[in-house]
Amino acid sequence: FPRAVFFIDWFLLVNMVGLTRLSMRLGQEMLPATGGHRVLVVGAGDSGEAILRESRKNPAIGYRIVGFIDDDPQKWGLTIHGLPILGGLEHLGRIVSEQSVDEIILAIPDPTGRKIREVIRRCRDAAVRFRTVPILSELIENPSSAGNIRAVEVEDLIGREPVELDSESIAESIGGKRVLVTGAGGSIGSELARQLAAVGPEHLVLLDRAESPLYETFRTISWQNPEAKVELALVDLRDTDRVRRLLEKTGCQAIFHAAAFKHVPMLEYFPGEGIDNNLRATIDLARAAEDARVGTFVMISTDKVVEPSNVMGLTKHLAERYLHAFDQSARMRLITVRFGNVLESAGSVIPLFREQIDAGGPVTVTHRDVTRFFMTIREAVQLILVVASMGAGRGIYVLDMGEPIRIVELAKNLISLSGLRPGDDIPVIFTGLRPGEKLHEKLFHDHEQAVPTEHPKILGVRVSMRDDAQSTRRRIEHLVELNAQGDTQAALRLMRDLVPEYTPSGTLSETIGL
Repeated sequence: FPRAVFFIDWFLLVNMVGLTRLSMRLGQEMLPATGGHRVLVVGAGDSGEAILRESRKNPAIGYRIVGFIDDDPQKWGLTIHGLPILGGLEHLGRIVSEQSVDEIILAIPDPTGRKIREVIRRCRDAAVRFRTVPILSELIENPSSAGNIRAVEVEDLIGREPVELDSESIAESIGGKRVLVTGAGGSIGSELARQLAAVGPEHLVLLDRAESPLYETFRTISWQNPEAKVELALVDLRDTDRVRRLLEKTGCQAIFHAAAFKHVPMLEYFPGEGIDNNLRATIDLARAAEDARVGTFVMISTDKVVEPSNVMGLTKHLAERYLHAFDQSARMRLITVRFGNVLESAGSVIPLFREQIDAGGPVTVTHRDVTRFFMTIREAVQLILVVASMGAGRGIYVLDMGEPIRIVELAKNLISLSGLRPGDDIPVIFTGLRPGEKLHEKLFHDHEQAVPTEHPKILGVRVSMRDDAQSTRRRIEHLVELNAQGDTQAALRLMRDLVPEYTPSGTLSETIGL
């Protein structure tokens, strides 16, 4: 054969194979898909384009994308791979109707909680399902992950940015030390224990009086960090003698105090228990820690301490006041970290709503205007560790909670996330504010001033002392003694004198005769 035959043969084979594959690829990516769910993509950027390409390359995904919407008016009327950008979010209802859309996919890079809630509201009004992309940056780097498009989760509604951690500072501050976590069986305490175990403390002591939750925390840590040295302490924090012996035995260098009664209506009916558990136990623990030469004491507080309207907030408010006064002469660092509600915590509104939805409703909301601050448990604990690692930092710190969220909208969004329609499938009813509750929470007292810190999500608090430290400590210790003697009414009257802005509910007023 002439030698040119081999070259011609190679050239023809390569082109025939290449053209065959190219025609198949063009057919997959350029020709409109048929069948499958009719999908509208919110977001005409790289992520939305990646979803379109993946849906055409893998028909098994079952998406037939009919178009895009985007907030940028300059994109309206343009096309992406032949599909039009049909308008903005305000046109979603009309587009869903005109295009017979079955499902919405949210493909906005780093969407805020406000944006996600707006999309959900419009999808709810249009009676259309919605989903989102888990991590858009991963989708762009790996388009095949478009098949991992998932349902919107309640955490997405908050839209919090990831916390930037200085792992070295945290490890230097806590790693290699002996650490005690009180309330280790609770929502915050258990997450604190898990994240502390990952830092590598020399010895981690988990204290709680509830045996089952305490053991579950221990079991999780043992599985995730089998090398961690963990000791359990099934101890009631109000048993001061046992707590002192525990501190002496373990030689703890840092304490994270997360133990507290947190159920607002329950403490309205049992105020003495709230004083005993939230205030007296905190005072005794701080004193014992000082005597045991503990280096750092961190107390977990709540936004309910600001202009308190319930015993829970009042007891935590006075615990903050006492520690701040104690800090004036203490050898150890005393730190208070204040923040609002955390998602999925025990006794919070989210698990209650889910339980009511699973039961077919109704979903109960106390008031149509009530709002609350929310953040995830993981983020709250990460920021607590950041505060604890701030060198010589001491005093009160407040976590940036973002904007307050209306509870009624949260309830409706959770119903929508369950694939149901609020009002039609699951009714939402208003039951009235419970004892001790108020419409809106605040993060700062009027006599406090927010001070920036080295971390953008953490604010320091500059406090104007109402009384001198010794007088404050003496009066709070006196009311604790009154409660211990069984005179809860006198203790509450003294608490009201200490906190003039305290406005107890009618139920509590009737109970204690105020």
